Amino acid sequence: MTDLYSNLSLGPAGLTTRILCISPGSLEDPIRCRLVVKQVMGVSSFEALSYTWSEDDQPSIRDRVITVNRSPCYVTSNLEAALRRLRQPKARRRIWVDAICINQADMDERSSQVMQMGQIYRNADRVIIWLGEGDRSTDLAMSSTTMAANLDSRCLVSSAQSARCIANVMAAERPETAFTMDSMI
Repeated sequence: MTDLYSNLSLGPAGLTTRILCISPGSLEDPIRCRLVVKQVMGVSSFEALSYTWSEDDQPSIRDRVITVNRSPCYVTSNLEAALRRLRQPKARRRIWVDAICINQADMDERSSQVMQMGQIYRNADRVIIWLGEGDRSTDLAMSSTTMAANLDSRCLVSSAQSARCIANVMAAERPETAFTMDSMI
């Protein structure tokens, strides 16, 4: 993957980063992207993706292939799932995602880019938080949480099943997925 970055060198620290442009496609289509260098402050319209590199304390294994600048790029299954779900059917999507936009093999670059992550997230039009593929329980929990957020703050979730699903999603054994009602509104 180091070859991917050979023609995409970054300028002075804190001034530039890379943005991933995801080509349109359906859920089943192969993921094709273009990686471009942009100024951090002058990037027109981009989103930033926050996600977990792996599931449940498993090592992050880059065993999924996407195409970036016409070359294979290995990513984790969770990142591939996020890109697949976030891709739009008819429009290009511009996203900053650390695993691809930062050359992970270059320790100097990685250190420099990590130092400016706060600035990148602040300059993004939107920050997307990907918790992973949903299932029936998480779908119900998110639906119930959204409904509760739209109701008067004094109202309680009426369904015991919905409350259990919300509790399971926010369980202590997965603290990286914890969020507050305020962060969802």
